[in-house]
Amino acid sequence: MFFYDKETNMKKFLLVVIFLASAYTYTNAQWQEINNGFDGGFIFSIETYGNNIYTTTNEGIYLSVDNCNTWRKENFGLNDKVITRLVKRENDIFVTTSDNELYLSTDIGKTWTKEGQVGDYRALTVSGNNLFALNSNNNIFMSSDNGETWVQKNNGLNLNWRTSIVACGNNIFIYDYRSIYRSTNNGDSWVEIKKGLINDYVETLKTDGNFLLTQDGKYFTYISTDYGDNWILKDSTVKKHVNCILSKSNFTIAGTESGIYIVTESGATWTKKNNELSGVCIWTLNEYGNSILAGTQLGFFISTNNGETWTKKSQGLVKKQALSLLKKDNNIFAGTQAGYSQYSADVLLSSDNGETWIDKYNGIRDFFNVTTLVTFGNKIYAGGEGAFSIFSSTNNGETWNAFGFTGTCFIVFGAKDSIFIINDEHGIELTTNNGKTWIYDRYPPHEYYSPTSFCINDTNIFAATSNGVFLSTDYCNTWIPKNNG
Repeated sequence: MFFYDKETNMKKFLLVVIFLASAYTYTNAQWQEINNGFDGGFIFSIETYGNNIYTTTNEGIYLSVDNCNTWRKENFGLNDKVITRLVKRENDIFVTTSDNELYLSTDIGKTWTKEGQVGDYRALTVSGNNLFALNSNNNIFMSSDNGETWVQKNNGLNLNWRTSIVACGNNIFIYDYRSIYRSTNNGDSWVEIKKGLINDYVETLKTDGNFLLTQDGKYFTYISTDYGDNWILKDSTVKKHVNCILSKSNFTIAGTESGIYIVTESGATWTKKNNELSGVCIWTLNEYGNSILAGTQLGFFISTNNGETWTKKSQGLVKKQALSLLKKDNNIFAGTQAGYSQYSADVLLSSDNGETWIDKYNGIRDFFNVTTLVTFGNKIYAGGEGAFSIFSSTNNGETWNAFGFTGTCFIVFGAKDSIFIINDEHGIELTTNNGKTWIYDRYPPHEYYSPTSFCINDTNIFAATSNGVFLSTDYCNTWIPKNNG
């Protein structure tokens, strides 16, 4: 069995960083931060209060008072916790954290106090003066005292997995994969509402306070304007998971797993906006004056023309974490780490020695971490952890294509006409036909000595391990120790 050593892999990464720094800078052993463009970790939610704009990230809460041009942390009492949800009720702001705690601010986010708990929070919403929460056991709770105490409100519901809760009007809605339910009396009783839904499976339920939107397992989209009494099928062609919606006077903006859509004619027409957010996962939308705010996996964006174009406004927000670096010609590529939860990482490009960085995300999906970047022939390969663990690009990252391998990939390297990967399940895997088929009977030099890097010279493959250097001349079939001296 092959064992992957995270400690040695981190040492490898640090050596790569040092090598690139020495190749590009001559600063007398001084280091300069070159993160322009690295701003913008994952944005989970956005709320506005007067001239204040709040956003939640994987490193706490940030506040902007100058139309998103700059951001500062507002975490006194939160200790840089990962903020998973934020909801507002008049002058109060509530947040939940990744360690299942609830905090309240009554002074516009300056200070925070810890409130009561219902277990691990999966959803949080406000209806009137009451808070409603859902935990991982699919139990519904209500609090009428700012979260200090909670009362269970399942009352006849036997919910299953994939559950969430939203408020619209004076009603509370909850769904699981089987159906949608509504309460008009603060959870004292619930009724099923699925008239008009073609398929039984419920994928999502969203609201912006004006209407309800749901999708089934085939990503058919339905809209209800009468609080769920009737559902009308509006679209069966887009087939993108809708994460958030925002209503304007004569249209609706939908943020999906792959960009922005403008929805008109009461949901009958969906038009994709091929702009700065094409292919980007949109987590949250909100309004600020005449502007539209978007929280994405690439940071914070603002539009002043109803979603036609977007400008990144992430200066001062949490930095992305770089896990891998690659020099190709005059370019530097950086592979990043995903934020809290299972959301995609990306690749950044710098053509000016790291002074500025540009997202090169188009086509990369379902990556948790981009742990390795290599160039071989005319291609760049990105490897990492995710549903599709290798992507290749022939145009310096403008577009990426899945390479035909699924699993977890820690190292990628090439020799002659073959591509090799290091995998935590099969050891070394080999393809000679661009990923169409894979050979699984290759192994590292020793099952206890995890390779940290490889060097290729024609058909000679050298592996650096925790027990010295090994050489293979037969495509990793056999290994010879090379440690004389």
